Amino acid sequence: MVSRRLAVLFLVALGAFVAHAQQPSIVASVDRPVIHDNESFTYTIRAEGSVRGDPELGAIKQQFDVLASSSEKRVGIVNGRASEMTTWTFELMPKKAGEYTLPQVRVGALQTNTVALRVTPPPTASAVPADIFIELEAQPSTAYAQSQVVVVHRREHGPSDADAARDHGRRGDHREARRG
Repeated sequence: MVSRRLAVLFLVALGAFVAHAQQPSIVASVDRPVIHDNESFTYTIRAEGSVRGDPELGAIKQQFDVLASSSEKRVGIVNGRASEMTTWTFELMPKKAGEYTLPQVRVGALQTNTVALRVTPPPTASAVPADIFIELEAQPSTAYAQSQVVVVHRREHGPSDADAARDHGRRGDHREARRG
């Protein structure tokens, strides 16, 4: 009973120490500033210091679909200095192509910066790479500890539209074998 009270007291003291240890700051970013339509991207909000609440994404949800979200909180003490970092990660999909400025997002009493993003139309059919077919084969089909397994890796590259027009339908073929 006494150790439980001491643990609770320690956690309360640690929380108060962390709250006074650093001024909160918050920053928003994307994993890449230019994407294609029908392609998702990662929008990250990182807060250093004590921040209460979750991001309010109302304005962002008007222009983007939220496919996934996660959050992570880290608290640490190094050389007597406490730090706290919270990271929210969102996988977003644009609803259409265009130039966007992701608006400021409120998290508790703080607001993030705006973030520029360009969503380009999908590439044309001639710019799409060729089909790739991969086949793996292992011999023998049953492996035992310390036994040798031969693995054959085959890759076949089909022609893109531009290759097909240039090569008059000749199929690109590349085979590769690895033993190990």
